[in-house]
Amino acid sequence: SGSGTRDAEDVIARQERADKRTRPIASYIVTPEQAAGLQGQGTGAGKPAMPWAAIASSRHILLAACRPEQTAKETYFPGPAGLERRGAFSYYLQDTLQQGGATLGYRDLFKRVNALVPQRVADQHPQLEASEPADLEQPFLGGAIPAAPTTFTLSADPELGWVVDAGAVHGIPQPAEGGDTTQLALFPFDAGPASLRDPRQAIGQASVLRVYPGQSRVAPARTDGAALDYQTTYKAVITSTPLPPLAVAFEGDPAALDLVRRALATAGPDGGPSLLARESPEVAGAEYRLQADAAAGRYRIRRATEALRLAVETPGLDAGSAMIVARRLEHIARWVSTARLTNPATQLPRDAVRLEIFREQAGGELALLDTSSGLRLAYEQGDGGWRWPRLQMRLHNTTADQRLFCMLLDLTEDYSVYTGLLPRGGVWLEPGEEAWATVLVRGRLRKTIDLFIPDALWRQGVTETRDILKLIVSTDEADATLLQQDDLPVTALPPATRSFPPRPNTLNRLMARVHTRAAHVVPGSEEAFSDWTTVEVAATVVRPAEAVVVTG
Repeated sequence: SGSGTRDAEDVIARQERADKRTRPIASYIVTPEQAAGLQGQGTGAGKPAMPWAAIASSRHILLAACRPEQTAKETYFPGPAGLERRGAFSYYLQDTLQQGGATLGYRDLFKRVNALVPQRVADQHPQLEASEPADLEQPFLGGAIPAAPTTFTLSADPELGWVVDAGAVHGIPQPAEGGDTTQLALFPFDAGPASLRDPRQAIGQASVLRVYPGQSRVAPARTDGAALDYQTTYKAVITSTPLPPLAVAFEGDPAALDLVRRALATAGPDGGPSLLARESPEVAGAEYRLQADAAAGRYRIRRATEALRLAVETPGLDAGSAMIVARRLEHIARWVSTARLTNPATQLPRDAVRLEIFREQAGGELALLDTSSGLRLAYEQGDGGWRWPRLQMRLHNTTADQRLFCMLLDLTEDYSVYTGLLPRGGVWLEPGEEAWATVLVRGRLRKTIDLFIPDALWRQGVTETRDILKLIVSTDEADATLLQQDDLPVTALPPATRSFPPRPNTLNRLMARVHTRAAHVVPGSEEAFSDWTTVEVAATVVRPAEAVVVTG
């Protein structure tokens, strides 16, 4: 709950009633002197529990699942044994810790959680508070949770066969439907750090078959065709992770839904099934819902856990409309994959490149914004009427000796991915170097970026929209345009074929798989093992509703 406690008996939600029993002062973390000063306060059995404000404020950091006026939501998420009912906040908190790679500070940990939770459930915005703002830079729980290892050990198990010492608790996902699974490159156990970054020195590869809590069963193979030695252990490095297809629940007119099933069955490579979207056998496991409304003569796509806000509608229930729906489902799947793109094996700290966001005031001054709990940017009243938010964004390489490549994406609620905030989609930053995001306006580049709610949406009653600003930092150059896509609705034309950039590396290949799901690194190739990490900031734009005259 927001701000530590909440008396929310009037909220219809699955939660505990406020506990009004008297709490002994000795149970609080206070000094004897502070406790003695509080003894005189009324704490009789018939009175409410002592208010928090009466306790001396101690140094603390608070992670809250939602704002005080909201309720935390539960829904279904994939687990080791199938679908599990989990709180959205706790699920993405655990997922971020498992996928984080390098040790995460409170601020960086929370940025990703805050960006992902509202994409899954409605009306829930996690909060981060600290009595000392500087404490937000500390490692989560004082570093009690170690960084995920960058290399694992492959060994032979008498019962399971070949296994790696990495499982669900290390962030290894179960194989996705269609065969997409985690891939690892294999090296001799005495391989040094430099060798582990060179695919030409890999002796083989392994595919994950099944994930257990602390280990995974794999199918290894040497590149020379020889058998692996059961008496020897090997080092394993993750080269790619599965991008699961978007799970969609089908509802409504059976004949119209069959047309979409047929369209998805031929929407993949070479006319095969779609690798990006699939029908969910269970409504509980679906992130999106497709409704075929015979009465209205239309298809509607919406998030499974939200109302009909920003639904994607396609008129007609014929084969042509069904093909458009299939491509729109794949479009949404690419957007979701991009939003969740992360690297569980990174060694880069999350603050290797700092993203600073400034709000431009009416007079042109810049005010640095705190992005710990995301951004909430409301229109401001001015002499000429309502003024939408205007931002400037700066990147700063904070490392002492690493040259890093940076890409900055804007993912909007209408499922577009804009990659043009940096020249040519990305820039190299030398240690200590800075760069400003820019946009092209009437043929000229400018640093001021306008965030507004279009009139067409506003007139429909939409007063809030939410973007995700995603920074991707890599040790190698990558092509951000692999992730570029326009907003919905899309045309009936198939998406353009993405070709690999001239410099192949694991990050480029993963970003290409957001669209194709069909490419994996080959040990022994010239492809580089890129180290990369991501930072997400959720930005909510608030536009006041039009005034209504009330007569009485």
